[in-house]
Formats: sequence, structure tokens, C-alpha cells
Amino acid sequence: MLLQKAGFAEPEVPGAAPLDEIANISLTPPSLARPVPQALRVGLIGTGRVVHNSVLPAYREAGITPVAAADSDASALKATQERWGIEHTFLDFREMLDRVDLDMVDINIRWDVGLSP
Repeated sequence: MLLQKAGFAEPEVPGAAPLDEIANISLTPPSLARPVPQALRVGLIGTGRVVHNSVLPAYREAGITPVAAADSDASALKATQERWGIEHTFLDFREMLDRVDLDMVDINIRWDVGLSP
């Protein structure tokens, strides 16, 4: 049908699906077709440049405000709390994990640092 609308004859290929049928196949994964849960309790480990420039704007766009953040850099942590309104902040991620009930933890740390004490 698509080719016919464009003035072309649809080729006949034995056993092949018609082009209309193929054109109507959804390529969106089911997990992306569902609405984003709004009540997720998200905790962040790491509050550097990537978190400020990409991660937190994406959460805001989705309507999610993380409830906790942990970073060993006190100034980065304070800036994150002031700019994004994150309720609970911690200098040690283990304390955050022990004290805040979270649904998900988003880890954003430099690859060369890791989570070693």
C-alpha cells in the first residue's frame, strides 16, 4: 500500500509480509512505552559536573526529584543541595544507604576513583 500511494507497484516476494504490516511495527521497547513512575525515591552517589549538567536535568524533565545524595566533596554536595533541593546529603555513601529508604541508587563517579574508602 505504501508503494502504491507513491505510484509504485508493491513487489511480490513469496512469504514476505506486506510493507504496510512492516511499517506499522512499533520499535519502542515496552519499558519505554510505559509512563515513568513519579514516586521513585532516588539516591545519588557522586554530585559532580555530569550530575549537574545531565543527570539531574533529566530527572527534573521526568518529574523526579532525588531525595538523597552522597559525595566526599562537601562543596559539591552543598552546591547540589542548594541548586536542586535534595533533602538528605551525606559525605559517605554508606551512611546514605543505611539512613534513607531508597528505591534506586544512581552512581555517577569518575571511573578512576571508584568507591574505595
